[in-house]
Amino acid sequence: MGREYFGDIEGKFAFGIQNSNDIENLVTVDYIEQYCYCVCGCVYNEDDEFKYCKDCYESYEEHLNDAHDEECIEEDENILFHEDNVIIYIIKKDEHYDELKNKMNEIKDLLPESVIEKFDEIKNKEDIINGYSDVFKPVVEEMDKYVEHKSIYFHRYKLGMQVNYILNRQDTCSIYCEVY
Repeated sequence: MGREYFGDIEGKFAFGIQNSNDIENLVTVDYIEQYCYCVCGCVYNEDDEFKYCKDCYESYEEHLNDAHDEECIEEDENILFHEDNVIIYIIKKDEHYDELKNKMNEIKDLLPESVIEKFDEIKNKEDIINGYSDVFKPVVEEMDKYVEHKSIYFHRYKLGMQVNYILNRQDTCSIYCEVY
């Protein structure tokens, strides 16, 4: 249960605490909506001249008939794509890195010092890009000592650490965030 994020980094948003657009609290960036085709679920590209999935269908009419047969769209509808349950962020080193570092420093002041020390111990480990890895276990154990401080800031800092790790190694960090 829960919403996940994936791409250059991966993990799960904290249930009931962290929104799918939490990256916007670390950097000023707009999300890109992803669309997918009815029936087949392939990703729709707005720049594509075709208004049907050319990977799965020979023609618009074939795709439209299939969508009507599968009751994906109403009989009087003719648009074969819809919003997906994913939003995409492209974080750019040259545009967002300084802002990310500043926000991370602000969050440091809101978390217990011992938790930040545990984060610092893992900040250069490659496993940090995988939010499911055991690399975070000592940080979580330390944070659990401070139940009254357990908050959005812990999860946001973790997300920021992951993005920071990627931006220290490449020019962009792409994140796909589930929104359902």
